[in-house]
Amino acid sequence: MGLPGSDLCPACGAAETRFHDFPFPLFRHLDFVRIVTDKVILGECGSCGIIFRVARAETLQDIDALYLSDLYAAHDEVHAISVPGRSAPVPASSFQAEALAGCLPETPPRILDFGCFNGRLLQDFSLLRPDAILVGYDVAVRTGFPQGDAFTFYSGDWRDIEGPFDLVCMSHSIQYVREIADLLDRIHLWLSPAGRIFVQTPDVLKKPCALLLGDLHYHFSGETLAKLMSDRGFAMETLEDMPFPRDITLLGRVDGRVAGGAPRGMPVLETAYNHVQALSGAITARAGEEFDGILGTTIEAAFVDEELGARTRFFVDENPERIGQTFRGRPVLHPADVTAGSSVLVPLGSQAERVAERLSATFPSRFVAL
Repeated sequence: MGLPGSDLCPACGAAETRFHDFPFPLFRHLDFVRIVTDKVILGECGSCGIIFRVARAETLQDIDALYLSDLYAAHDEVHAISVPGRSAPVPASSFQAEALAGCLPETPPRILDFGCFNGRLLQDFSLLRPDAILVGYDVAVRTGFPQGDAFTFYSGDWRDIEGPFDLVCMSHSIQYVREIADLLDRIHLWLSPAGRIFVQTPDVLKKPCALLLGDLHYHFSGETLAKLMSDRGFAMETLEDMPFPRDITLLGRVDGRVAGGAPRGMPVLETAYNHVQALSGAITARAGEEFDGILGTTIEAAFVDEELGARTRFFVDENPERIGQTFRGRPVLHPADVTAGSSVLVPLGSQAERVAERLSATFPSRFVAL
């Protein structure tokens, strides 16, 4: 992998890659600052369906080096989500731990969080299972990792980690590991006979603007990720009723059988690319209008802001952890704090109309679906 023009898929090794130029700006997912890079080419495997960055070896190494920097090590943001029946947003890690606790054995479980960052998910597991043995891995030391005899942190080469584990979690981490095939093979060795693997990552069909994140190596749809996992010897099922509408959430175990055949449906990259292109066109069509803010503090908001020339005054978010902070140098407000008569763009793809209608009916400002 890494040489433009190579037709070998880095995940499955098939020589069936289709190449696509991607003429849009790329952003760093940590703070959504624009990344200055060489020409962007994305590859899509015709066998497993995975989408991957095609670039010079130096560019791919630069991506990996980002996660070793002090900037990433010091980052500490709580991702809160809205859960039906709960009065306020809850940390995503708390919900994940609650949803996965039922698959743990009655004996003291061994849990590995691969890409643990500051260990927040492991901390939440410890509250539910005080008897658990909790192991975190990240490429570099992260501040705030829990202390105590139950917790162990690894950094550096993940091949040094020793199992077995009853649960391996990969929450928003699989898309960052270049040696993805080697990692999935290693997980076979880590899992106990009844062990489970949990994978959560953005669904590029539900969040097409994830293609704009320039520090990811891979992108998946639900179908292509399930196929990749199956091809690497895992039996996976989708976790239903998870409050992550734009993510893939899979839970599975090792299965000796290996699937084959091409993924069904139209190419995923073409569909996601067309959405980004349509969003760019919609932004251009509204370039002459005045808007005060943009809803969101993630990739869609960053892209709209970049395309508009950074001329809005603020961003809007319902996550209480984000209120009072800044995003791309401007304040983040709660919808209730936006003054009457203000106009806010809502760039949420298929959810934009529904969200704009809900917010416009609840708050005095005007929310416009993009």
